Amino acid sequence: MKQNNRKWVIAAIAIVILVPFVVIGGFGLYGLSQTDQLPWQTAPTRIPITPVEMPSFGSIGGTPVPTSVLESSLPAA
Repeated sequence: MKQNNRKWVIAAIAIVILVPFVVIGGFGLYGLSQTDQLPWQTAPTRIPITPVEMPSFGSIGGTPVPTSVLESSLPAA
């Protein structure tokens, strides 16, 4: 009977030690994965994106089309 109780005590101690270890380890891995700092994560590709100016065609269907943000914010004359 004493042997059976010892197994339960060892199992309980193992659970008490492993559960916080798994919770803290999971929290740490989650934080590292969100910041891309895990060893198996590749760094995101840094591709510079330059703004492109779209050509203005002046008017479409007889209605003048604004060619800049400034023109589009001015009231119609």
